[in-house]
Amino acid sequence: MLGSWEPLLVLLVLVLCLVAVRRALNQHLPGAIYLVTRREEWAFLLLYIVLLPGVLLHELSHWVSAKLLGVRVGAVSLGPKSTRDGKRIEMGAVQIAKTDPFRESLVGVAPLVTGSGLILCIARYRLGLEVLSAGGMADVPGWVHQCLTAPDAWIWLYLIFAVSNAMLPSESDRRPWGPLLLYGAAVALLFYFVGGIRRVPDPVVGLGAAAVRYLTWAFGLTAVVDLVVLAMLLAIEVLVWLLLGRRLPWFR
Repeated sequence: MLGSWEPLLVLLVLVLCLVAVRRALNQHLPGAIYLVTRREEWAFLLLYIVLLPGVLLHELSHWVSAKLLGVRVGAVSLGPKSTRDGKRIEMGAVQIAKTDPFRESLVGVAPLVTGSGLILCIARYRLGLEVLSAGGMADVPGWVHQCLTAPDAWIWLYLIFAVSNAMLPSESDRRPWGPLLLYGAAVALLFYFVGGIRRVPDPVVGLGAAAVRYLTWAFGLTAVVDLVVLAMLLAIEVLVWLLLGRRLPWFR
């Protein structure tokens, strides 16, 4: 479809990497805070404060997209709290009325679109990176040097970190994707076998290729920033262990 499977494979690897790094950060970020403060409630409160710009963008994206699509919006809540099953911490929520799977999926994916767009804008206009260029993507050392030497670099890198760790769709955001994908696949197969589609139109191919480049750049920059933060958190945990003898449960 895109002329080569390589861009899709790179994007898939980046998505898997981001999911794994995000899970590690969800453990080690509050974990490092807990090791220093020894207060679990402080750990999750500080985690919420650190991710607040991303949380606000996430919930605002749901709210705006629902309004634009004509979906009724209910209460908006912000602040860290345990989910009903007690297994996760919820940073915020927007109550969206039940609607068709297509509009519900668009509302669910909105934070990913706006978050990726904001990351690309920060990378291009504040960090000076040549986004969406194939050559620039391969030059990771050049990325790092450019990011660290840009004016107010730490502010923009912090925003990338906060936004990226709140933009991935949550479990409730992904709920309508299954029926929508099945329906889309059934329609595509029907058109194919009755002769309606034998070749994907060029505009669709171009749009798909642009979307892959867009997400690959945003996810790639996010992965680099997140891995650096994760390394710093691990260093803090080791330092606290050596100086104070405190370790997190998964290190014992």
